[in-house]
Amino acid sequence: MNSSSNGFGAASESPHADFHVEYLYGPQWPAVVVLIERAAQLMAEERDRIDAAAREMNAEIAALTGFGSGGLTRLLSNAGRQGGTALEIAVQTAKDYGRLRNVQTAGLVVGQVVSPETDTTDLTTLLQSFGSVGRLAVVRQAATATILQDLVGRGRFVRAVHDELMAPWRAAIGGVN
Repeated sequence: MNSSSNGFGAASESPHADFHVEYLYGPQWPAVVVLIERAAQLMAEERDRIDAAAREMNAEIAALTGFGSGGLTRLLSNAGRQGGTALEIAVQTAKDYGRLRNVQTAGLVVGQVVSPETDTTDLTTLLQSFGSVGRLAVVRQAATATILQDLVGRGRFVRAVHDELMAPWRAAIGGVN
């Protein structure tokens, strides 16, 4: 059999089977892989901290959209501002610099690693899966910021936007990148 190294020290069956992680996650792939691996290994107390960070993040969003105290006033005061939310700026930056596919791919992988295994016949597991939506949002934001970290300072994707995306992850887990 013909084998070649796939870049991770493992041999592949075909010389054309090289696995190019940079294609999946962009030039920041080492940091993205570390974040995803870390998310896959979360302990119960870490999941609880991320869930708390997600609830806090959701409360801030609710306040901005009018579902919280003073929300309508804040929403109207922010209506004319240029740029949108940090996530909107990040998505636009990903589009502008050809990284949208990387963000989408990481989002799919993150969804697999942070969601509990579901057995559709078990209602408890299905409800736990719904409960992990906030956790998924926190980890996806962190993955998006990591994918785009080399673009900080380009256009509207400034350090404050990057840090806002990373804040819930860092508050719950600490720094990975």
